[in-house]
Amino acid sequence: NIKCLCKAAARQWRRKGDR
Repeated sequence: NIKCLCKAAARQWRRKGDR
């Protein structure tokens, strides 16, 4: 699901500190 993927991806990106 896009939502699930979005959440998972967001978590990964957050870990990297994209923002």
